[in-house]
Amino acid sequence: MTKLPVLWVCCRAHLYAEDVQFYYSFKAIDWMETTRRINEDLLNVYSMSAALLLKINPAKLQVLVFGNRDSVNALSERLDIQVNNLKVPVVASV
Repeated sequence: MTKLPVLWVCCRAHLYAEDVQFYYSFKAIDWMETTRRINEDLLNVYSMSAALLLKINPAKLQVLVFGNRDSVNALSERLDIQVNNLKVPVVASV
């Protein structure tokens, strides 16, 4: 089996067969830098997937924010996580 390069730098990941779960811990005040970092990692994964002729299903992508109610509400509106120029929805539960 060929080893894949690490495609994410900022996020941590759990790999499940054909699914990947990324997570990233941050303070609410750092939401802009967090958005940039997560989007950068997702771009790397998307680019490598496309190079391998694999497709990412945008309908399966979600962002789940944990924290106190005020922070979660504010971040749900501010975070602009995207894959292939498609906004990934922020959800309250999975």
